[in-house]
Amino acid sequence: MPVEKMPAVRLATLIKKHWSAEEWPQTIAVMSSLAPAAQRGWLKAAELEKVCYWKSPRAIHHIRGNNTASVKKITAAALACTTEPEKIETLITLKGVSYPMASALLTLLYPDTYGVIDVRVWELLHYFGLVKGNSKGANFTTAQWLDFLLALRQLAKRHQTTVRDMERNLFVIHTLYRTGVLYKV
Repeated sequence: MPVEKMPAVRLATLIKKHWSAEEWPQTIAVMSSLAPAAQRGWLKAAELEKVCYWKSPRAIHHIRGNNTASVKKITAAALACTTEPEKIETLITLKGVSYPMASALLTLLYPDTYGVIDVRVWELLHYFGLVKGNSKGANFTTAQWLDFLLALRQLAKRHQTTVRDMERNLFVIHTLYRTGVLYKV
């Protein structure tokens, strides 16, 4: 079990015990810099690179494989989509954009309604039975992203907070209770 030090308590108890409403300063800076993109409804190539540096800098060489026109066209199409599957599936057509990167982009633009799908948060939600399958939290699918998003949104509603705040707090809880190696190389 990945979260071996987990106390025998409900997730709600852990959330209350470890809750912080403070967003990380680096994240605030990136969100602020992307506010114009949220307003216009598409990203510039440099803005996509900011998302990449925030989420996973090791993917930058793939992200830079997208030309300016394709970044604008694909992000505009994705942000205009009316369904969540269409939105995420459009974003992952960009080079270097996986489900975690696409969810990071949506989170940085719209933190009230999105959170980053990440191995840490997935493992914690899986441990508490709020998502099924893929216990290691790798190679996500659209269906898994949708399950993740639904679980986060339900928790956020129950705790009267944003989806990003819930996701960030679950990430922190996971770091406090997980043992062993997170990524196997």
